[in-house]
Amino acid sequence: MAIDPYDRFSPLPPTQPARYHVPGGPPAAMYQPPKPPSLWSEFWTLSRIVYGILFWPLLALLAVLLAVFGVFVLYTIHPAFALLAILAIAAVIAVLSWWESHRIRPPGA
Repeated sequence: MAIDPYDRFSPLPPTQPARYHVPGGPPAAMYQPPKPPSLWSEFWTLSRIVYGILFWPLLALLAVLLAVFGVFVLYTIHPAFALLAILAIAAVIAVLSWWESHRIRPPGA
């Protein structure tokens, strides 16, 4: 009895890829190309990038709207309360302007 070197169960090391003893050849799972990434992963990545860029401007816009609404509510209680709220908003703007002007120095200053 001769030993077939191409037999999958042969004790000799194969010189060629092993033959499959299955009708139709090797299983299809071995030769499936990798699947491309899902479109949902691209959608979530792009959404996160866009929201990351727009977060601070949208937060500032929401804060301004809430401040205006708060001034109207305080004005319905008493006009002096609305004046105090407007002065507080002006003070916050002045402090942020001063801080920003000292945070970045122009070249040569």
